[in-house]
Amino acid sequence: MKAVFLDSDTLGRDVDFSPLEEAAELTTYATTAPAEVAQRIAGAEAVITNKVVLGDEHFAAAPHLKVVIVTATGVNNINLEAAERRGIRVVNAIRYARPVLVQHTFSLILALSNHLLDYVTDTRNGRWQQSTMFCRMDYPIMELAGKTLVVLGYGDLGQGVARLGAAFDMDVRVAARPGQASGDVDGFPREPLAELLPKADVLSVHCLLSEETRDLIDAPELAAMKNTAILVNTSRGGIVNEQALAEALRSGEIGGAGLDVLTEEPPVNGNPLLADDIPNLLVTPHCAWASQDARQRMVAQSADNLKAFAAGTLPAVGGVRLTHRAHEAVAQALGEGDLALDATAGNGHDTLFLAEQVGAAGCVWAFDVQEAAITETRRRLAEADLVERVCLVHDSHANIRTYLPDDARGRVGAVMFNLGYLPGSDRGLVTDADSTLAALEAALGVLRPGGLISLLVYRGHPGGREEWQAVQHWLSRSPVTRDVFGNSDTASDTPVLVLIHGWKGHQCGQL
Repeated sequence: MKAVFLDSDTLGRDVDFSPLEEAAELTTYATTAPAEVAQRIAGAEAVITNKVVLGDEHFAAAPHLKVVIVTATGVNNINLEAAERRGIRVVNAIRYARPVLVQHTFSLILALSNHLLDYVTDTRNGRWQQSTMFCRMDYPIMELAGKTLVVLGYGDLGQGVARLGAAFDMDVRVAARPGQASGDVDGFPREPLAELLPKADVLSVHCLLSEETRDLIDAPELAAMKNTAILVNTSRGGIVNEQALAEALRSGEIGGAGLDVLTEEPPVNGNPLLADDIPNLLVTPHCAWASQDARQRMVAQSADNLKAFAAGTLPAVGGVRLTHRAHEAVAQALGEGDLALDATAGNGHDTLFLAEQVGAAGCVWAFDVQEAAITETRRRLAEADLVERVCLVHDSHANIRTYLPDDARGRVGAVMFNLGYLPGSDRGLVTDADSTLAALEAALGVLRPGGLISLLVYRGHPGGREEWQAVQHWLSRSPVTRDVFGNSDTASDTPVLVLIHGWKGHQCGQL
């Protein structure tokens, strides 16, 4: 497979790229200017990029392009809708930088709470040497123990920060964004963001950037915080309104801020937060992820993704935009202690997500007919220390009711299906349509009121299109409340997502 890496310098020059070189016939460019993109990817089957922007005009210039490997978690530099229309897979990197990102987040929290840089600067400038007593106490020091840490965005990184906050004996709270359910997550209370802002001593932001999260922390939210509060953002620029934050720091509306991200990177056109008159502000150059260990893990993961795609064994987690939408909807439906089902475990991506969402008091049942899928899912759960939350079943999802305990009826908060792809096979499907439809009806029978079924169908293989036709027929004769996202036309080969909320006129779990 011919592959092009457009911006290898973004991963540094101290990493070993040989895993990528072994995975494909690789051409590497240190950097790529916008005007150079189309020419460089013209003959490529795979494009690897970290931050180079890829739009429909670039895809049009690359008729052989099959997959984009993004060496980052965020994919806002890729036109996902255009990629879906052209049948181009987009695969991102996940969970490669949790240790160092959590470490950097607390480096900022500790430096700000201790006024570390102020004391170091004063010492270098001779103020301690001129002191009349043994110490200086020019700046207030905030103990973290007993203080309230609010975590906004409880994915992999948010969970790591929450756990480290608990180790500092902080009162950890998880913020529910508008539309998200309240409750408990891993023993931490989840409360509406608006209610937590006035309580926060530290607000740590870990959301992905989307239209829903852009300017999520703006002037009104900053005004609601304590004048001693610290805000930290190591996720994405744009979630915190930069002009509003600069003004809040100047006026003393909040106590301090630490950021590793800005809306424009590098900030060649300036930025409100780079002014030299803003007190108690630390800005680092998007380096929170950049340990050599994390970057090497990313190279290895990207090479594995590339090899799996070339071999036809990469589970169909394409349709990134629809996958994100499905995860957002499921996260809103699930509560602490819920049961959840992953009807098609595959590579364990959704199983891991569900295990994170249900918390320590919940449980996930994950089904797959392939032993390799069960093994890979178990490995990923072990890495995340979540094995105890999941029951893995080496059997078809058609047999859901056989395995669930008697008291599960009416307790399942969400069920996730990924259909239409059989790794390593041109047949497309692991199970026939009849077993999928039986699993759908069984799932509806155990959902609790307010529960949700997420059904994501990949139609790039003939089997996937046949599966979608069967699902469409079932939907047409079944009085279920549902939302459909993506092109639902039977002839289309792009992914389609169906969110099923239950039978019309009946509560879920009471069939």
